[in-house]
Amino acid sequence: MGGVKSLQLVRMGRRSTTLLASVVFVMGAPAAASAQDAAVEPEREEAGDRHLRSTPNDIVVTGRSLESDATILPVEVLAGEELVHRRQGGLGETLAGLPGVHLDNFGGGASRPVIRGQALPRIEVLTDGANLFDVASVSPDHAITTDPLLLDAIEIQRGPAAIRYGGNATNGAINLIDSKVPKTIPVGGLSGATEVRYGTGDEEKTVVGRITAGVGQFAIHAEGARRSAENYNVPDGYGSDKLRDSFAESTSYSVGASWITAKGYLGAAYSRFESEYGLPGHSHVNGVCHTHGLDLHCEAHGGFEDPFGGPD
Repeated sequence: MGGVKSLQLVRMGRRSTTLLASVVFVMGAPAAASAQDAAVEPEREEAGDRHLRSTPNDIVVTGRSLESDATILPVEVLAGEELVHRRQGGLGETLAGLPGVHLDNFGGGASRPVIRGQALPRIEVLTDGANLFDVASVSPDHAITTDPLLLDAIEIQRGPAAIRYGGNATNGAINLIDSKVPKTIPVGGLSGATEVRYGTGDEEKTVVGRITAGVGQFAIHAEGARRSAENYNVPDGYGSDKLRDSFAESTSYSVGASWITAKGYLGAAYSRFESEYGLPGHSHVNGVCHTHGLDLHCEAHGGFEDPFGGPD
């Protein structure tokens, strides 16, 4: 009998617990229901107001005003270690392989970038925001008068928004940023860098150097580059192990100075760029061109030359 009574007491305890939970749930339900009704009422009133304010013939369009995100241009900046690893003797070779950019190549000395299938003059080449005036914009076998080995950064802007840089920039613009005119005084008063390169395919030898010194509010900058490359190596099946007239040689240097203050800087620089290069398969007899500053001269016009053989 004692065992039965104990079992009954346990069962009664469980029932009382269940009953207590049921009472709490029932007592709390009206409060939750009334709170839900209070939250729904403003939504119903707001929906009713919208219905009164609009008619079936109204067309309601909602949206945000233009923000800065709507004016962002498709611009890519090539700088730092990425630029150091990518840059070559020509601007087209340096930028080839970037999204939407490929190479229009006329040998080791003349290479132009092509943006979305459009080449110069439909893209504008700038230097620190100013137009780079040379004959490369009208003739693909002329070298762009700049040395990528001396650039700090390259900005590539794709699309017709680049037309603000000029009427020719209907498909994009390329802005070349350098340190010919120093913009800051180096930390510690002196900074510099050197670079040496060697290429096996064309026996390329390149030396680059730059230095900037600061005294008070004045900074002086000097830089230079020398590049020499022989004809490309090609398979022997073409009758020769070299691609004739694919050599390239160039020399560039610059000296500049600036007066720098907290409000800005004022400076000037003198630059010179010289190059001599071959044009494989070109209509020139010996296919040799050379540049002096912004002028380009070609020698011995006439005839067509087979890059792997004699004149045809």
